[in-house]
Amino acid sequence: CGLKRWGQVKDQLETPYFKEHCKNILAPFISQIIDYFQNGYEISACIGVDGSPSCGVNSTCRSKQWGVEIDSSLSLEKLIKSVEKVEEEGVFIEVFKKLLDEHKIDIKFLAIDEANPKNSIENLLKELR
Repeated sequence: CGLKRWGQVKDQLETPYFKEHCKNILAPFISQIIDYFQNGYEISACIGVDGSPSCGVNSTCRSKQWGVEIDSSLSLEKLIKSVEKVEEEGVFIEVFKKLLDEHKIDIKFLAIDEANPKNSIENLLKELR
């Protein structure tokens, strides 16, 4: 949806259509990863963005109230307060890991914290060394 979209939560993306969309996006990469592994390459890690409803590795956001109709009864403040960070993977990462598991491929998943990108990158570099 691009960068100028409204915020989303995992509850909105847990649909059969979005999961199939993720599989379609990942298909050429899965083929490439299989080829790399079959030819002796090692993939150090896949990097996601924690907090993302799709690309969260360690955490994502949820809200049972998200997705309501926008009308005069909507309290945007109440809706925003209903969002909570949970220790789950985002939908895209879940689909990605499932596809890797189907091919018995193990790749480490690491995350960037958008709230602290500089520290995240330093930690990622340590983890990859």
